Amino acid sequence: MQRVHTVGEHQIHFGDIAVLCRTNSQVIALHRAMSERGVPCVVDTDKSVFGTPAAEQLQRLLCALANPEDATRVRAALATTLLGVTLSELLAMEQDDSAWELWATRFVRWHALWNSEGFIAAFQRLMVETHMIGRLLARPDGERWLTDIQHMAELLHEISRTQTLGPLSLWLRFVELRSEEGEQLMGTEATQLRLESDMRAVRITTIHKAKGLEYPVVFCPYLWTNTGGAKQQEDLTSFHDANDDFRLKHALGGTGSEQQIAWAREEQNAEAMRTLYVALTRAKHLCYVVWAVPKQPPVFMPLWYLLFGIRDANVHKGEAESDALLENLQTICKASQGSLSMRPLTQNLDRVYEEEHDQIELKARTLKSVVKRDFALQSFSGLLAQGDRLAELKETEDADHDQEIAAPTLVTPMAMSNVTMADLPRSATMGSLIHQVYERLDFQAANEETVQRLASDAVRSYGETEACIPSLVQGVLESLTAPLNERGLRLCDIALSDRISELEFTLAVGDLNSVINTERFSQLFKMSDSPMAREYASTLGRLVPAKFYGFLRGFIDLVFRHDDRYYLLDYKSNWLGFSANDYQPDRLRQEMVRHHYILQYYLYSAALERYLRFRVQDYDSQRHFGGVYYLFLRGMAPSHPLGTGVFFDHPDATLVNQILQLLGEGSDDDRR
Repeated sequence: MQRVHTVGEHQIHFGDIAVLCRTNSQVIALHRAMSERGVPCVVDTDKSVFGTPAAEQLQRLLCALANPEDATRVRAALATTLLGVTLSELLAMEQDDSAWELWATRFVRWHALWNSEGFIAAFQRLMVETHMIGRLLARPDGERWLTDIQHMAELLHEISRTQTLGPLSLWLRFVELRSEEGEQLMGTEATQLRLESDMRAVRITTIHKAKGLEYPVVFCPYLWTNTGGAKQQEDLTSFHDANDDFRLKHALGGTGSEQQIAWAREEQNAEAMRTLYVALTRAKHLCYVVWAVPKQPPVFMPLWYLLFGIRDANVHKGEAESDALLENLQTICKASQGSLSMRPLTQNLDRVYEEEHDQIELKARTLKSVVKRDFALQSFSGLLAQGDRLAELKETEDADHDQEIAAPTLVTPMAMSNVTMADLPRSATMGSLIHQVYERLDFQAANEETVQRLASDAVRSYGETEACIPSLVQGVLESLTAPLNERGLRLCDIALSDRISELEFTLAVGDLNSVINTERFSQLFKMSDSPMAREYASTLGRLVPAKFYGFLRGFIDLVFRHDDRYYLLDYKSNWLGFSANDYQPDRLRQEMVRHHYILQYYLYSAALERYLRFRVQDYDSQRHFGGVYYLFLRGMAPSHPLGTGVFFDHPDATLVNQILQLLGEGSDDDRR
């Protein structure tokens, strides 16, 4: 292929060529051989992706992700092609605890991400952090591997999404799907191998799959064997009875008569001839057929019968090994008037194809348009990160959106006993863990058993010590019965049907001709009728003005309905001290201002305002929106004074509408 080949005026490229094989195993073997010699090729076969080498190694990786605490399974995953850790590196880890700890921590983190955000999020993160794509593409058959891995990842994502399966269950499901019985559960079309590339490459497929298709050039390397119809089992003979209106019958245990066996053989031979016809008629311009004499030829060989009328290859084997059939082939070629030609097949196994490229001088185009560098998809934390360079003000938009930042306070032993969850670790991981428990908990049906189960699952997911479970369980139960307001509203009064957890929103911010900055937000807060907003305005004004336009994206921890009013609620796991006094309203107000939570809940209120306008008939914010709760969970308990750990505010409706206008969303009056 390094020379230019043409058919008439048509130049032949790799994409014009198809190689037709009898079986899927031949397809895979030929693909491997051609890839090793640098020939661009793709597989088009009925074989299941679950039967590939990539599937076997993915199973080991899933096993380790589902069981990150099992060192043996993690090491087995590291040794796969997917992660590429060599044997010498694995042995070195036996002496280097830091190297092993790095991988062990990764698997725990990926496992936790799987639990919190789903399989596909964790797997994509794993692929990026381990440079899996580059490693696979460095292999001769790398495109095949990468295509199979991405295909199976899509299937697993769909299974986990529709069947709500966790890591362990999804791994066991994958093992089941790789079995012969399990493959039928998804349907053969869904699991069928995909083409690994759309580039111009030789297509390797089976004769059966090529039915009805046409290719410019076709190679048939296996027609010299019996292309075969359906194979007859030794203890079963299937045939259509000519003496009984050609009904399909089966003779069991070798009980078929000579006539029945002859009928079965004729049907096999007829199917073999049909398969041969399909193979020879797929080419538009050229068809290459390999001719050879097998050491043990089958009784019937379709190609022999087509060319020479030979029905029993064994009878003519001696003739085939002589020059007689070769002379007959030459006679047939001469009589074809140029339609057929014959030449010896030479082997050159050391030859490797190297693609030739035209020497083209590359030159970068000159950019004449103006690039808007302020465009961004921002979260609340991203907005703060632009406006304030202090690390303590940075937080994450992960499952729990808190950054644990507070200095320990000097307290007396008596005060230390007031807050149940005070001794829980002060970390972002613990914040995400606590958040997961509340997100998955049915507040009304909660009891010690259900909270214990959710807490245990969360602790395992995030790799925390089980010693924190008792305090976590007791703290959660106490927070559920702690009053949120003077009317006695509690979390345990909120039904599942009246709440939405993790409500995601995306707000369009400005347009190509305008930008939003934190300074403009500060001006609006200064003019607000809300004392809380005005108090916060000076803190907001100290942020470095950060301009951007694009989209503002976030997640509202909980939206709930009570007495026909809608409330916004955010869980905060910030540690403020050991005593209930550390979680009193004045301290909470300081914390709300310090971490810009005021700005956060006004942005979230704006998003919720827009959401409710389109979902509540005759929506009116004064009548339907109840306000905002920020729950500092560590300080909540029914035995504490009212308001301990509970921050509440009813945002200024005018300010919320002004924020929507500033973001380009329009006001309530504009909508009407």
